[in-house]
Amino acid sequence: MDGNTNAKRRSSLLVDRKFQLKFTFFVVSWILALSLAYPLIIYDLFEYFMRYVADSAGQESSVVLETFRSEFLWLLSAIHSVFILLTLLISLFVSHKIAGPLYKLKKSLDGARKGRLERITFRKHDNFQDLATSYNEAVDLLFSHSKRDPAGSVQAVSAAIARLEKVLPGTSATEKDELQRAITDLKLAREKI
Repeated sequence: MDGNTNAKRRSSLLVDRKFQLKFTFFVVSWILALSLAYPLIIYDLFEYFMRYVADSAGQESSVVLETFRSEFLWLLSAIHSVFILLTLLISLFVSHKIAGPLYKLKKSLDGARKGRLERITFRKHDNFQDLATSYNEAVDLLFSHSKRDPAGSVQAVSAAIARLEKVLPGTSATEKDELQRAITDLKLAREKI
């Protein structure tokens, strides 16, 4: 399967849920924390202004200002809530343009580890276009080397397998499992050369 088939579509906004939610939480929490300062400043300014008006204009003006202040603070809270919601949505969309390409690259690298080396393409407005270009150049280089010198490639893979098998007995159980999987993957790749 060619890596280009799903380059234009992603079915979910949350491609890498853990990263995207962490990124979104980070952005929204900082904006929320920083934006809580301005309602407090406005509240303090109203208090100062109301004391000034009450001292100079009398009680009637202060009642009108109190009503206006309550309405204004409710409006400010509503605008603030919409602002935070928009920030959350924008953060999800921005993180999608970061997580999507990295997720696709990870899947391609996992496939390469299993012997399915293929080119990748990111969507037009995704980040890291240069990463896809570099990866594809490396894939093309590997393909050209294996086509020019398949015997040399088989020998190189066989030599790598031999070195890994030589190290295998002196490793821990966890490392043995990993090395055994790598040897199996290399043997599969050698058969495909």
